[in-house]
Amino acid sequence: MSWLVCLALLNGVLIGASRAINARLGMSLGAFRSSFWNHLGGFLLLAALLFALFDQGWRTASGAPLFAYFGGALGALFVAMNNRVIPRIGNVASLVLVIGGQMIAGLAIDYFGGDLLPTPWQLAGLVLIAGGASLARGRR
Repeated sequence: MSWLVCLALLNGVLIGASRAINARLGMSLGAFRSSFWNHLGGFLLLAALLFALFDQGWRTASGAPLFAYFGGALGALFVAMNNRVIPRIGNVASLVLVIGGQMIAGLAIDYFGGDLLPTPWQLAGLVLIAGGASLARGRR
């Protein structure tokens, strides 16, 4: 289990680094062009790994509902929006606000999709994230 915690932390480091790198590309190319190049690079890497690591290569994931294939489109919009926002408000403030948005979305999905009421701890976490976002914005 501890290796999964380390993997999650490494993922957070990679997200922070990639956001800063993508934002820099966005300053040069614009939000949507840089998002295109970001996703093309990711596609090429994943395609190479797919063929190198798995015998079945490009076999489709049949049985997945149609909406499940739109996650990549949302990811592309996420990168494009970050490329626009990060140079203007900074990486730290942007990251905290994104985490706040993820927490709001997670609570809404649990509630509307699974009838799970938010716990007081989850709501307290959301308040702390909002406070962190306010502090991260500083005196900009």
